[in-house]
Amino acid sequence: MVPVAQAVTPTGLERLVSMVRQRLVRLDYSGPDWLKDNDYTTCNTHSLHPITITLDPPIPLSWVRVFYKDTDNLYRIWLSYQPSTGFGFRSCPKDAIGWVNNITVDMVCHTEEPVDAVTLSGEGLAELCSLYISGGRNVALKQRAEQSSHFMGSGMNLFLAQSAVDGLFFTQAQRGFANDSSTCSHTAKQPGIAGWWSVEFSMPVMITWFRLHNRAQCCLERLQGFTITAAPWSITDTPYSYTDPGGPPQNIYTVVPSPRISFPVTQVRLERAMSLKL
Repeated sequence: MVPVAQAVTPTGLERLVSMVRQRLVRLDYSGPDWLKDNDYTTCNTHSLHPITITLDPPIPLSWVRVFYKDTDNLYRIWLSYQPSTGFGFRSCPKDAIGWVNNITVDMVCHTEEPVDAVTLSGEGLAELCSLYISGGRNVALKQRAEQSSHFMGSGMNLFLAQSAVDGLFFTQAQRGFANDSSTCSHTAKQPGIAGWWSVEFSMPVMITWFRLHNRAQCCLERLQGFTITAAPWSITDTPYSYTDPGGPPQNIYTVVPSPRISFPVTQVRLERAMSLKL
């Protein structure tokens, strides 16, 4: 498993979010359809032209998995990246490669800064079939969650704090009260009190980025202006904090700390400022 984990951290505020289903998070990226279709029978047409793909969102790299048509080209491909904070491409280590099976290799490439784009080059491109870019590990999945209060209008077992770390979420096309109430968290409205939600990890974790899935059925604006705080394991470290600057509400919020959070994290907390109307 990757040594640096990703926190796909849910919110749990009033009528908000749930998280991604997978323990490993696959990144979305632009590129040829055959490269990202997860079909190992659709491959490159013997072109050796370098392939550049754009990450969405830009995050620090950890590792990628490359699938080939045959075994002749397993170690004949090179990986480079373009950091968000600089110009030009930088090379990944050429010796940090692990053999998975006769057509699959893992390439390790840890970066401190977020990456905008990745380029593949070399003779191995001629037999390249698919590419997997790891977004890290979903460290919030099934961890202990709490919230400031519980919205009781829909029943005791709906809109629970734990629902935001159940690994389930629904798209706009799947939206509906039944889906949201069983897979999202929801605090009660308390005049003069900011609603909050938190997740506590069973052991300290390293976090590289956060992904917050907003509620699909309605009420996207209720997440605007959230503040996310990552509590350090050591009292000598300063907690990481980020506040949403506002703007149009989003279905998915992505927060990438830059520079990267340098300390192990024991808890992540989300809340809304008192000045915002819930």
